Amino acid sequence: AVFVLIILGTLTMTKARSTHHSMLKPVPADSLPLGNVGLHHGAIRKATSEAQMAIEQDLQHRQANRVSAILVFTRVGSHLRIVMSQLLASDFIDEIVLWQDSGAIDKKFKEAYDNKIVNGKTVKFHMAEKPLKQQAKYRACASLTRAENSVCYYQAVFYDSFGYLKSLYSNYLRAPELTHTVADPITYFHDTELTFIDVGKRLHAGYAYMEYGAMFSKTAAAQFLVEATSPAKGEEKFKPYGNLNTYCDTYFTLWNNNPPSILSNKVKKFHRELAQPDVIHRNSYQRRMQPDQLRAEEDSLSLLMGRLETRTTAPAWVPHPSGYAACADDRCLFTTNMLAMPPPVHVTSAKDALTRLRSLVEVKCDTRVPMVEEKCIPPRAHMYAMFSYHHAVDLDRRTLWVSHDNATEGSYFGLDLQTPRKDLQNITVAAAHPF
Repeated sequence: AVFVLIILGTLTMTKARSTHHSMLKPVPADSLPLGNVGLHHGAIRKATSEAQMAIEQDLQHRQANRVSAILVFTRVGSHLRIVMSQLLASDFIDEIVLWQDSGAIDKKFKEAYDNKIVNGKTVKFHMAEKPLKQQAKYRACASLTRAENSVCYYQAVFYDSFGYLKSLYSNYLRAPELTHTVADPITYFHDTELTFIDVGKRLHAGYAYMEYGAMFSKTAAAQFLVEATSPAKGEEKFKPYGNLNTYCDTYFTLWNNNPPSILSNKVKKFHRELAQPDVIHRNSYQRRMQPDQLRAEEDSLSLLMGRLETRTTAPAWVPHPSGYAACADDRCLFTTNMLAMPPPVHVTSAKDALTRLRSLVEVKCDTRVPMVEEKCIPPRAHMYAMFSYHHAVDLDRRTLWVSHDNATEGSYFGLDLQTPRKDLQNITVAAAHPF
């Protein structure tokens, strides 16, 4: 049977960074034997020492992965100011780069933030010489951020990242080599479908939508820009055929040859129009039908497969960090090895990968229909959205997560509590599996 799970309780949770995943079976204090008090004191001292060591290691890990946040905008509005306030309140972000891609400069805004220290964070303002669109975030990451900062965070200024920003960073720390994003359930399903594997050539690439929130390494951004915009040596030359500015995220995420780690969560948009829902369900299937988007995906896969065929050594493959959703109010990260979707389909050649890509565009969409319409979303995507990972930890008894995999020996679920605390009160697990 598949695994059905809801985690409830009074969660003031943070951090369990070890690889051990408890099945959440608390031991009542009155059941502990009291015969050897010295032995208990020794165990307490050992536990305290291990906790202190874990805190020190966690601090060192965070110091080695300091974050520069990047906001790309064309005009200063209230939504930009709200996002700024959220980033300024985030303790793991110590720098914010404001990239105005086009439009008239708001002099008061520029004077307030350019080269200023705000809430202990450095803020920089940059006016682009010409619009770079999607490429802007990678340019800002590679050339405008602090030398000592190794991580870049980006989000479009239209979305509220309050519900998952800390969890996104916690997941990044689990696998800094990967690109980490957040997506609404429909987009998560769509992006996960665009994952391609060829064991022989060590192809393991995937696409990710970056606008809701994304973390990636500065090294990856800089290397990508070198290969994408200037000739490199030999067969490593990377020269996209499509519009790099418009489809840069497609090229970047597939070029990395490691599928992104995506959190499946609710996404909210600032300043909703009257007819828009509170929670975004982006119609990524309709966007997929756009000819230029499909061509950019095909170009990226063809270029990547060609690159891999000329290599004499297999590229390194990074395991998935097992984080799949932010808990309610971003208080913990839900982790598991029981997937909610089928594994990616294997491909054996560039032609096979392109055939697979085109076969995914199987829902007949009328591109004249506004994006808010859901007629193009296949039933299997709606089914996943009903039982998405985040329903396990949204503190709502009316929702639940259902795994695609069967629960077998070695299956687990857990909570990454993000930072050590002493105020964890209780966890309630409601499961439809007879553990």
